[in-house]
Amino acid sequence: MVLLKSLIRQVFLCFALFLLCLTFSIGQVDSIFNDVMSNYRSGNYAESTATLISMLDTLDESELKTHIKARSMLISIYCYIDSCTVSEPFYEYLSTVKTTQDTLDSERLNGVAYYLFNTRQYKEAIINYDDFYEVSRRAGLHDYAIKALVTKSMCQNYSDLDDESVNTLHFASRLLDSLQLSPKAERFRRFQINNEIGLALKKSKDFEKSNAYYFKALAIDSISERSVGSVKGNLVANYYSMGDYEQCITFAKEVVANPKTKLSTVVYALDDMIRSLIALGQVSEAAKYLKVLDEEIGDENSPYYKQNYINAKGNLLVAQGRPHQGIKYLRQAFDYVYAEYPESFRTKQAFAEEIMNAHYLTIDDKTFQQDFKHYKEAMDSIEVSNNRNEILKATIKYEAKIKQDSIDHLALVLENRAYQIRNQRISMVALLFGFLSTGLLAFLLRGRYLRSKEENEKLVFENQELISINQSLQKKMVTVSNPNITKVANTVKFKSLDKIYTIEHHVITHLEAESNGCRVHTIDKSYWTDKSLKTFKSELPDTIFVQVHRSNIVNLLHVEWVNHATLQLKNGISVKIGRTYKEDIKNAIK
Repeated sequence: MVLLKSLIRQVFLCFALFLLCLTFSIGQVDSIFNDVMSNYRSGNYAESTATLISMLDTLDESELKTHIKARSMLISIYCYIDSCTVSEPFYEYLSTVKTTQDTLDSERLNGVAYYLFNTRQYKEAIINYDDFYEVSRRAGLHDYAIKALVTKSMCQNYSDLDDESVNTLHFASRLLDSLQLSPKAERFRRFQINNEIGLALKKSKDFEKSNAYYFKALAIDSISERSVGSVKGNLVANYYSMGDYEQCITFAKEVVANPKTKLSTVVYALDDMIRSLIALGQVSEAAKYLKVLDEEIGDENSPYYKQNYINAKGNLLVAQGRPHQGIKYLRQAFDYVYAEYPESFRTKQAFAEEIMNAHYLTIDDKTFQQDFKHYKEAMDSIEVSNNRNEILKATIKYEAKIKQDSIDHLALVLENRAYQIRNQRISMVALLFGFLSTGLLAFLLRGRYLRSKEENEKLVFENQELISINQSLQKKMVTVSNPNITKVANTVKFKSLDKIYTIEHHVITHLEAESNGCRVHTIDKSYWTDKSLKTFKSELPDTIFVQVHRSNIVNLLHVEWVNHATLQLKNGISVKIGRTYKEDIKNAIK
């Protein structure tokens, strides 16, 4: 009996220790998941994924719940940051693992469906979200049930099942009214439902109602900046489709300025913003934001986003008046999306329409028919009732362009022919004018040549004469250096300011007529006298004093050089030569 009690005590103790270890282990795992979610909400995605992968490395196969939840969270994070291919191994695990509990199966289906949704496998995703919803309802996981319905509606939306998408969302809204979720979870699901209804209404082109639901979503409190950025990105797309380009640009700037906004939202917002700026004629501003788009995408992000940049560059080239170059870029973007993303119906349609619009600006483009074929295929791939009308409109526009191109080509040929005839006439007139101009120019040049020749001969003669005069002048000036000759006894007397001066001839440099008299300039002074220049001329010897102007008499002994119009004295003074006195100067010097 004592032995039995001891055994029971030991068994009870072991069971208590087991429960304690289990509780500690569960608490530790929950703490790790809480840290991961905290880092995820803060944008520390690398740290979140590293923590989860490190935890998976330490788990054994028996801890199935933790395996499933960790892999489901990794799929959510990687797909959220546009790295779906990295999460493929986790998807494969979740799609093959067997579970017997609804709670585990709900978590598993959450990861599987989210992967299918983000890899654009919408039909398969819808099936999985139906299962996800049913399992979550059975397990009492109400938030997961609402999440399944909301994301299912998104798949229906992207599959162009617009009416079914709206019905699913209204059902989710009614279900949310009947459930008791936490205030935070309820706000977020309300936000999701309003946003998704807005998207569905946008697809049916009811933009006013769509915007109303977007603004209802934005009015909900405590929504993350990333989610707000997504809704504003949807508003950007709506305003662009409505033709309200100013509002489109305003919200696009808010999206780009928000650092928490998802890259895909930023790319699409910038794309619509560039189109709006082009539509408003602000081409230089569009070019600036094209560079911003290129910087946001970078070299390491999805090639799918790169096609948005290539497409935007094509639109910009078309707006700059280079449609042929723009079409090359538009076609490159379209061909890539057409081949690599066959499910991206709307993108293919938008790109194809832009190619066609660019073609309408060109004349006789050989690739037009090929691009029109692609456009029809893109429209055919979208199962929307009004596509038949759109294709019919495009066909009519296409045929009209072909006819217009033929008319334009014929008009161009006729214009070229008329231009050639006009050019021939202009050439003949120009040739005749050239002959006449050449003859007249030759006649004028000949007359100018003869006059120049005559003037040149005259200048040569005058130059020779000046050389002779200056040589004679140099001989005469030799006397200045000979003291026996320069100090001539001859003097001249004159009265200046009540004084009588007697000045030797060789000291006088020149005389200058002034009002009521004359000014006598010597080597170092000048004197004013009331004696006239004419009187001085009669008193001074004409061998060394000569009148060169009606107002000037110069002493040849002080002349440095002489030319046609000026006489330079040795003291640097220039004296003008009058035309009537040139012969007197020549005779005096000779």
